[in-house]
Amino acid sequence: MEDLKAIMDTSGSTLHDEFVVFGVRYEELCHNRSDDCKLGREAYARNVYT
Repeated sequence: MEDLKAIMDTSGSTLHDEFVVFGVRYEELCHNRSDDCKLGREAYARNVYT
């Protein structure tokens, strides 16, 4: 969690912003590297707690 806080402090983003980025990253991974995108959205976000 320290890493996330450091990113948020540096970028001025909110926790909500970071979750949006997380979702965009997932979509880009599936689009650009479909062979590596074997997990569904639910599994990709597993163990991410808010």
